Amino acid sequence: MMVDADDGTTGVFLSKPASKQHLLISSTVDTVKNGTVSIVVLNGEGRREKLLAREAFDTWIPTNVDIPIVSPHAELERDRVPNWVAPLKERRCSSIAERGKA
Repeated sequence: MMVDADDGTTGVFLSKPASKQHLLISSTVDTVKNGTVSIVVLNGEGRREKLLAREAFDTWIPTNVDIPIVSPHAELERDRVPNWVAPLKERRCSSIAERGKA
């Protein structure tokens, strides 16, 4: 995503709730390269999806050099995310089924 910040600036991207519930837009810390930052979007259904409009994203906040940035641990590696998300999807589906019986 394009941001109005100098290259090398580190900042925090904060997301707002998306209209598409199967897409999770993650809050992200990134460094500006060529005027852009990377935004992480997880697709919970696995099907192909068009890119979200810029309005679906919220705020880019440059950080102060005095603020330490902590790197994420191995739990958020790409191949581990589906194992983390699967129980959440199952729990949501079972609660929807229970509401249908009521």
